[in-house]
Amino acid sequence: PWRLHPCRLRLRIGGRTLDCTHAPLAAPADAETALAASCNAWFAAQAAAADPDAVLARLREGGADAVRAATPEELQLQVLGLEGVRITPLGMAQAYRRLASAADAAVRAGLRRAVTEGTAQAADLPGADVAGKTGTSGDGAWFAGFAPASSPRFVVVVFQPNGRGARDAAPLARELFEWAFRSYSR
Repeated sequence: PWRLHPCRLRLRIGGRTLDCTHAPLAAPADAETALAASCNAWFAAQAAAADPDAVLARLREGGADAVRAATPEELQLQVLGLEGVRITPLGMAQAYRRLASAADAAVRAGLRRAVTEGTAQAADLPGADVAGKTGTSGDGAWFAGFAPASSPRFVVVVFQPNGRGARDAAPLARELFEWAFRSYSR
């Protein structure tokens, strides 16, 4: 179950400091708001209350190469994609294909809002109803998403080595969505 969690914009996990880049949130965040804002603190708080075996199973179901987190801090970093988990762009595309058809309303709305008002705005394509998420891992920038959000036809994943998700991966994703709609729409 999704819980409400406040964000203090700065998060310390196991000696690491992670800053949220979104503006201060007026109230504790729900899943939709956390996805839209890309709130590290919310995801870390969700992970703190999660069962490590359940997280591992979900990551593996999603196509990730993951190991069981041994400590609560490792679990939080794993959920944030920073430790104990790896996935290829193809694996991420397969995971988002499944997500596109099975996402609950809060996740779908949060991914759409990430594109319209959050870190993934550079992936927005007018009329395409893109839903997606940016991310920056230790080795590069990510964007993963689908469109149209309400009835997905296309999944796009971009991995840009040594980049930042919002700055580098999201604009490339927009170009790929533009190409897909131009090439495959009748």
